[in-house]
Amino acid sequence: MHSNPAIVIIAYNRPKSLERLINSIVNANYVDYKDIHLVISIDGGENKNIEVKNIADSFYWEYGEKTIINHSENMGLRNHVITCGNLTETYESLIILEEDCFVSKNFYDFAVKLLQYYENDEKIAGISLYTYSVYESFNMPFKPLHDGYDCFFMQVPSSWGQAWTQKQWQNFITYYNSEPVISKNDKLPEKVKTWPESSWKKYFYKYIVEKNLFFVYPYLAFVTNFGDIGAHTSSKMQIYQVPLENYCRSKTYNFPAFDQSNNKYDAYYEILPECLRANDVKINIDTCIDIMGSKPLHLFDNTYALSIKNCKDPIKSYDNVLIPVIQNVIHKIQGNSFHYDFSKDFTDLAKSSKIQQIANSQMLGYITGKTKIITEKYYKIGYYICKPWKIVGIVKRKFNIKNTCL
Repeated sequence: MHSNPAIVIIAYNRPKSLERLINSIVNANYVDYKDIHLVISIDGGENKNIEVKNIADSFYWEYGEKTIINHSENMGLRNHVITCGNLTETYESLIILEEDCFVSKNFYDFAVKLLQYYENDEKIAGISLYTYSVYESFNMPFKPLHDGYDCFFMQVPSSWGQAWTQKQWQNFITYYNSEPVISKNDKLPEKVKTWPESSWKKYFYKYIVEKNLFFVYPYLAFVTNFGDIGAHTSSKMQIYQVPLENYCRSKTYNFPAFDQSNNKYDAYYEILPECLRANDVKINIDTCIDIMGSKPLHLFDNTYALSIKNCKDPIKSYDNVLIPVIQNVIHKIQGNSFHYDFSKDFTDLAKSSKIQQIANSQMLGYITGKTKIITEKYYKIGYYICKPWKIVGIVKRKFNIKNTCL
């Protein structure tokens, strides 16, 4: 049994991605570590992915043993990840990286220290080296609160740089082998429920929600994702690129015990009600937090809700000007964007509320996209067809400018 975490690369048919990831791993910092086992697991069959195999064979790994696993058949992503996770039967812990990831120089040191700190915490289901800047399920900016620690907790599994102790993985695989079924009544984001059967991650989602477990996430990412075109990505997706840690050398990290943290988020990226109460927010502990409006409230049996959804006569209401928006609740910024009331009194989310929410999120893509649309000639033609009286205003302005120049 190896004491240092093994680094496991999941590879399929993206040779340039694999080469880029390997270069980042080779150039990382391992000053305080030795005997690090590197495993490259290649899916696709013996006679496929020759270029991928040549890249895996050709580079020198000076920090320990290198093992290349060439699978004799195409397993698909789900079975491939499960197979790699099962390497915990050989190693005490694993760091798993898909081939389109890229690591920071201190990723290994950070992973080792997180694994050691949380190895005996029964609430922790895994470690993430990536951190989300958008809500994966509905592509809105995500910004967690910062409480002075180097990490926080979410009921969201990581797939772009994840680490597990042997026990954490074995607990999941025992659940997975019971053949759980994703249903429409699961308290999971709707997009997650529609992920294809090739997804291992949706089963980990169900596992941590059902067992009330959490992943540990860093505030500053130690792994980023290029979103390269592949078997499950038809176009390049740079929306999941995040800033990488760039310390000159390893640092001393400040990790909270799970019970100490007031920064815990559920499967919908919503902060837990007990964390708000710890920040002196006067809400009932039996409250469903639905700031993004993505939760089907009928699936939750909470007496109260804090939501962006419509509510006629709420107990309290808040604005959405502060970023992250939950700070409007914490700092008691009054407005009419979010409401606190009995769950039964909420109705569906108004389209106008959602549009305003996107605009106020200050998402660059939204602003850029809106600017591009309204400057297009076809947009202008349609606009003036719908509002012909606006043409009169343009003529008057131009006439006034001409007279002024004369």
